[in-house]
Amino acid sequence: MPQIKADIIIAIVSDYRDDDAMEQVKRFWKENPLTQSMKASEEGRVYFVDYYTWGSNMRGPIAADIILEETRQLLLPLAED
Repeated sequence: MPQIKADIIIAIVSDYRDDDAMEQVKRFWKENPLTQSMKASEEGRVYFVDYYTWGSNMRGPIAADIILEETRQLLLPLAED
């Protein structure tokens, strides 16, 4: 993973059995030296999104609009830097 030179990472998180899955993944990412050594982590450009909206193959036009809006919210602040 450290060889990945991504400017931005969007991590899709899924675990329908655990309401706290997103926080667990964020905590793991933050506490893991390997993930923290990545360029995107060092620059604070790792974003965690919900699988059911972003990754599910059962989405339609409403989910697509939600993804577009979330993408704007995540990435537009980067354009202002």
